[in-house]
Amino acid sequence: MSVIGVIGYGVVGMATAEAFGKINQVLWHDPFKKGSIPLAKLISSCEYFFFCLPTPMFSDYSGIDLSLVDTMMDKVASKIGGTEKKYPKVRFAMNPEFLTEVNAPWDFTHPDRRDGEIYEQLLYGHQNYFC
Repeated sequence: MSVIGVIGYGVVGMATAEAFGKINQVLWHDPFKKGSIPLAKLISSCEYFFFCLPTPMFSDYSGIDLSLVDTMMDKVASKIGGTEKKYPKVRFAMNPEFLTEVNAPWDFTHPDRRDGEIYEQLLYGHQNYFC
């Protein structure tokens, strides 16, 4: 069992917490939701972090705004060490939206693409679940 931190507790954050919470302890932080734990406690308590934050499209459709993700990554990475140059020892991946709001928990546990062994280990407790 791992201790997983979810930052952002909207549709994506709730689906992430629900899925990983089946065999892991999940803590979450969202300053706009009641029941959120302080960010400092989440950072000091968790082994893995999932950033489930808004990444809105720029008004001219030239790309997505990652400023909120960058801000939160800076806050977390500066506390866990090894981040002398823009997160060199922090492993992270970005997974573009693949959840539908109506079926978010199911979509999360049945992705059409995934980030390999870590995902399977945290979600199912073993590797190669989909093989």
